[in-house]
Amino acid sequence: MRSVAQRNHTAWRGWGCGTLTALLLGLAALGAGPARAETLTAGNGIYSFEVDSETGRYTATTGPSHPLGAGLNILFGGGNPSTSFDTVRSYTSSTNYVLPNVAGSSTVPLGSNGFQTHYALNEEGGDNLEAVQTLRVNGTTFANSYAEVTTVVTNNGPTPVKIGIRYLWDYQINLDDGPTFQADEPNGPVLLREESFPSPSFDHYTMEDNDVSPEPPTFDVLGTVRGPASASPVPPTLLQNASWPASTGTDFEYATAGREVSSASGEGNDNAVLYYWGDNEGDAPTLAPGASYRASASMFLTPPGAGLPGTPPVVKIISGPPQETEQPTGTFTFKGVAGGTYECSIDAGAWAPCTSGQTFGPLAPGDHQFQVRETLAGLTGPPATYRWTIDLPKQCVLRVARARVFVFTSHDKVRLVIHYTSYRPAKVTVSYKLSGSKGKLSLGSASAKFKEKGIFRLSEKLSKTDMRKVRAAKSFAVRFHIPKTPHSCGRYYTKQLTIPQKISKQTVWFQSDSLFAP
Repeated sequence: MRSVAQRNHTAWRGWGCGTLTALLLGLAALGAGPARAETLTAGNGIYSFEVDSETGRYTATTGPSHPLGAGLNILFGGGNPSTSFDTVRSYTSSTNYVLPNVAGSSTVPLGSNGFQTHYALNEEGGDNLEAVQTLRVNGTTFANSYAEVTTVVTNNGPTPVKIGIRYLWDYQINLDDGPTFQADEPNGPVLLREESFPSPSFDHYTMEDNDVSPEPPTFDVLGTVRGPASASPVPPTLLQNASWPASTGTDFEYATAGREVSSASGEGNDNAVLYYWGDNEGDAPTLAPGASYRASASMFLTPPGAGLPGTPPVVKIISGPPQETEQPTGTFTFKGVAGGTYECSIDAGAWAPCTSGQTFGPLAPGDHQFQVRETLAGLTGPPATYRWTIDLPKQCVLRVARARVFVFTSHDKVRLVIHYTSYRPAKVTVSYKLSGSKGKLSLGSASAKFKEKGIFRLSEKLSKTDMRKVRAAKSFAVRFHIPKTPHSCGRYYTKQLTIPQKISKQTVWFQSDSLFAP
C-alpha cells in the first residue's frame, strides 16, 4: 500500500502546544514558500473551528457565547490545530491521501462561520481526484448549533475510481483526553475500551469527561451517526472508539484490539473516534468520471445527560424500596439533567414537585408504582417507572397475590391464574367474575390449600353466549375468602383487573397485575 508522505505526528502529542506552534512557524520562516502558516478561527459564537491555513488541519472549541464559556476543548489542541488526520483512499491506485500532508492545499474562509480547503489528490498512482473539505458551524443559538465536517471527493479522471474516506477525531472534553464513549441505541453501555461498530444503526453517540473534570461532568459531546436528520449526516460503514496513540500512526485501516482508552487513573486515557465511509473495497463507493461522493458528520455540545439539543430530558431512578417489603413507605433517589425540575406520581396519581431522596407514604398494602419526570427548557421528558409491593399484614395470611385472567377464544375457555406467597398455609376460597357492556357474569369459585408459595388455577368452559360477555368485559374482580382472619383483612382481598392486552400467537384478553383494592 503506497502512501502520501506523512509527518511523524505520533511524537507531537508529547510536546507542548506552544513548542509545536513555534516549530511549525520556524520551519515556515526558513522555507522558500511566500506565505507563513497561521491559525484561523471561525464560528457562530457557540462553537469555533481553528484551522491551519496551510494544511487544513483543524480542531474545535467552545465559543464566547456558549453557556459554559469560551475556549473549552471539544477536540484536542487547546485551539492549536494539531491532531485531525482525515484520509482519502483510492482503492484503484492503492494510495492513501492523508489530507493535512497533501502538498499545495489551500484554505479559504466561508463567511464568518467556517472554512473550505481544496486538495488535489494526484500525487501518486495516476489518480486525478479533488477533495474539498468544508468546516462549518451551523445555527444561531445553543439549541440549534452544531459543528459540521463535510468532505466531497470528485473524480476528474477519465476512468472510474473506488474511494474510501476516514475521519480521525481526537476528542478532548474540556481537560479529559480519554472521555467515555456511549452508543445511544437508545442507551448502550459506557465504553472504557476500544470497540468497532460495523454499519452502525444508532442515531448518535455520546462522549463524556470522566476524570480530571469536576463532578458532574462538564458537558457531553454528541457525534452524529445516522441522525439527527437536521444535521444531514452520511451514515458511515464503520465507526470505531479507538486508541489515539495507536490509530494516529495508521493511514487508513485500523483494527481495534480492546485497548483501554478511558481511565480516571490516567493509564490508557487517550481515545479517538474513527469514521469510515468505505472501510473496505467491497463497500467502497465507485466514482464514475465527473462523479462526486459526500461524507459528513457533526458534533453537538450539551449539558451532561441532556441528549441532542431540543430533545426532552431523561431521568433515571437510582434506588427505591425492595421489590417486596413490609415497610409502608418508599424512598427514591434519581438523577436527570442538571438544571431541570422534577415531578413525581404515586399509583398514577397527580404529578407533584419532588426531589431525589424523598420518602413517600405511608401507603396501603398491595402493588404500587412510582414515577418521576423532568422538565428542562420547557420540555418535559418521559417518566421513569419503579414498581414494588407492600406486603399485607401477617394476620391476613396472604403476603402477595398476583392474579391474571386469560381468555382463550378458540376454546371458549377462561382461566384464572394466581401466583401467591403467604405467611402460613391456609385454606382459601377464590372466586372471580366480570362486568362489561353485556352485563355481569360469575366465572367460578373453588377452595384450595394455599401453601407458603405456589400457583392457583381455576378454568371455566363457557357457552357462546357467555363468551360474548367475556369479549365485552371491562374488568374482572377476583375475590379471596380466608376463614379465621380478622374482619379488617377483607378489605384487601379483592383484585380488580382492568388492563386488556393481546399477546402474539395467543389471545390474552386480560393480563394485569393490579392493586389490592379495599
